[in-house]
Amino acid sequence: MQTIIIKPIITESSMKDAHKGKFTFSVAPSATKVDIRLAVNKIFNVHVTRVSTTSLTRNKTVFTKFGRKKVKTNLKKARIVLKKGETIPAFEVGEKEEKKSKKEKKEEAK
Repeated sequence: MQTIIIKPIITESSMKDAHKGKFTFSVAPSATKVDIRLAVNKIFNVHVTRVSTTSLTRNKTVFTKFGRKKVKTNLKKARIVLKKGETIPAFEVGEKEEKKSKKEKKEEAK
């Protein structure tokens, strides 16, 4: 069986969307929306409500001993929306600690 979900995309903007219930993954270029939905349901045990995909073609320059060579790479990203209240563990970040004043820090040190 072909791997459909390659990896989660962890960026600053994707982490902001994760709090809203939208998660971004890098997927196989041949994967369909139905395949992506079934794979996410099976792997993470969540309920997917919507899937949107984007196909990207990028040129990568490779330097060889014979000169430069351009190679095209095909990427596909999938943005997944889950039911309210459900999350994916890969996108969870530890809670931020509250900043303490200098007085509180000194009191704890004593």
